Amino acid sequence: TPEAEAPVEQDSRGEAEELACEYSACFGFNPELTSLEDELDSLLDELDLSIQQRSDRARQLASQVDEASSQILKRLAAKLIRNGAPSRSTKTSESTNETHDVENGRLVFNPYCCPNRETIELDARQTFDASADWLFATGPVGKAQASRVDVPSCGFVASAISEAPQPRGAVLAQDGGLIRNEFVELQIDEDRGHLRGLYTPGHRGNRLSMQIARRRVSGNDVDYSEMDASSVRMLTSSNINGLIAASGHLIDQGKRIADFSVQYEVWRGSRIAQLDIRLSNLQPCQDRNPWRDAYVLRLAWVNESANLRAYSAGGRTAWSSGKTIAPEHIHIDETDYHTHYLTGGLAFHRLMGPRFLETILAADDCQEVRHRIGIGVDLPNPTEAASGFLHPPMQTPIFMDSGHVASGWLATVNIDTVDLSVEAPLQNAAGENVGLRLLASEDKGTSCGTNIRLLRDLKAAYRVDMHGNRISELKTDGDQITIPLRANERALIDALWA
Repeated sequence: TPEAEAPVEQDSRGEAEELACEYSACFGFNPELTSLEDELDSLLDELDLSIQQRSDRARQLASQVDEASSQILKRLAAKLIRNGAPSRSTKTSESTNETHDVENGRLVFNPYCCPNRETIELDARQTFDASADWLFATGPVGKAQASRVDVPSCGFVASAISEAPQPRGAVLAQDGGLIRNEFVELQIDEDRGHLRGLYTPGHRGNRLSMQIARRRVSGNDVDYSEMDASSVRMLTSSNINGLIAASGHLIDQGKRIADFSVQYEVWRGSRIAQLDIRLSNLQPCQDRNPWRDAYVLRLAWVNESANLRAYSAGGRTAWSSGKTIAPEHIHIDETDYHTHYLTGGLAFHRLMGPRFLETILAADDCQEVRHRIGIGVDLPNPTEAASGFLHPPMQTPIFMDSGHVASGWLATVNIDTVDLSVEAPLQNAAGENVGLRLLASEDKGTSCGTNIRLLRDLKAAYRVDMHGNRISELKTDGDQITIPLRANERALIDALWA
């Protein structure tokens, strides 16, 4: 992960206040976005509309949310790179002979409080400027070009687009169902199509196996179907991406009960292996209780003494009676090894003995489902990685001078066990921005003293309750706040600009 870079320098107080407002807006504090999201939530209560009507309206609103978010990000991009004197390129249309502006650059914004290595897909033979020290790797993916970029915590990188060099480095996928990079190796069974083993370079032994099955419980008996692969083939093998697709059928007592397709993908420099799972032509479950009859994803590990922790809404959740709700991730802690199951929104899980975990993929009358999950190895910031897996960092086309690159951060934390997010902008009676309300969360179960740095100097900072009432004043020094946090504590902080 990259080191935090120099913060964005501001020439005046007015510029800093304007930037802070836009920074808050990127996290949803915008009247237009708020209105659209409220209308989207209200569809759950529109019982007089059919499911199809609600689905159509939800798609329309989601499209409007994406468009509004894109416009906000463009305004933020204009402020973040204005000191770089971005310019507009022009292009002449061959059909009309008219000249129009060309967005010849790209800005990537990371809203999470830890550095992030993100994949940006561009047109064929295009990449970011080679002089950018945050450009980790670039290479072909099918007919397109992909770049891996290191984005600072709560920060951004931006560059004009240039011609990509010839790809360098070993390919990631090989015949025989093998994909690997610097951190992880996947072995896919060519007969059944399941994940036979997940390994890490330099360490012996399988860390995780995974397969899809229909599970039926009758009394003390548990029956599982089997995977039967009709095809396991390599789709992409380049210096930056490896992708293997397995497809086939689920067989139960000699009968075909479902079709499956799983794409196993690994990117260069990533600690996360991604799986895209599709099930179709599902035979209906006979029991409507999904804990007794459902299509599930089965995970198995070696160590019977492994400690499992479930996470939801950025914090740990209870795990009783073997069942848990964990839509974000599950931590498999084997002391020496830490495997992180990024559930991608799949919420319902159950332990089946000391070495097996099941996740419900489909139940009742589902005919077809698609899910995306990730398996991370020894992630330094698993909570933020799980959030980023569900909601990747944002990007937008921009106008930039050829050869110009820019980067910076707006907020950072010195402890990797602490998550920082913006709750709301703070405004005075005149509606002027005077600071930010932050949420600091300790998620590893250890007490710590935390230093938080923001984009400008501070006048004061306070620990507050959920109503905004001040509890205590915190120590500030320039742009830095110092706050002690107890194990698993979530603290609200009001930071006021100087």
